Amino acid sequence: MAPLSVESAMTKLLHTSRTIQRRNGVRPPEAKRIKHAASLLREGSPPPDAVGAGRQTTYLHFLQKLSGNSMVVLCAVGLGLSAIAIAREDVLLDLPHEINSTIAALDNPVLRRLANEYMGVAERTPPVRSTSDLENSPAAGPLTASHHGPSQNIDQDKVERTIEQRSSSKTNTGGPKQGIGLIGDVYELSLKDVQQIIESHQISGSILLTDTYGVNTTPFVTIPITNELTDRLISNRPRVSWNEP
Repeated sequence: MAPLSVESAMTKLLHTSRTIQRRNGVRPPEAKRIKHAASLLREGSPPPDAVGAGRQTTYLHFLQKLSGNSMVVLCAVGLGLSAIAIAREDVLLDLPHEINSTIAALDNPVLRRLANEYMGVAERTPPVRSTSDLENSPAAGPLTASHHGPSQNIDQDKVERTIEQRSSSKTNTGGPKQGIGLIGDVYELSLKDVQQIIESHQISGSILLTDTYGVNTTPFVTIPITNELTDRLISNRPRVSWNEP
């Protein structure tokens, strides 16, 4: 098998996405690949002395960088462990970024259906990240929370989200955080949008629940996300209001 390049991988993934959509599903060997990827993401790296541990760990780290379970499904079918395990380091670093920035061209309803079928919203072992990774990375990595369908309902009235857009991710250099006023445009999101946020792997900090004690407003949840995901969510969406300090 020839070593992978970013260009050849993207060509293969585009072709695989179209094939899966036209076929409206995957073949049994491809389904087996998806199940293996889902299992690896849930259980984490195998013991170091296990057979093939190094290859599987390389594959796991690659999958953990992908935005959304549908991209995991696509890469499991289109590339698989064998291709990723022998890829050069520069490809392993650059390819996830290329995939995540081309989701609009790669994703389709069949991939999303397969992601829900084989992976759900994902119970995942998060990647091991150093302090410098957490400070410099725009995303916090895959979520570890599980979702089991309608029985775990998000508030049916409205989910109030306030997204703080940061002009720079590295301007705050140490010291305790002070109270932060929220400034920016406000957009109304649907429950489908909320699920997209959960699956995106682009939550960039702690998820906060604010209890307002029922005084003139209802409790709300704040989910900090990356600028890249913000741009996708607000595209062609009307503003609800403007928040001023």
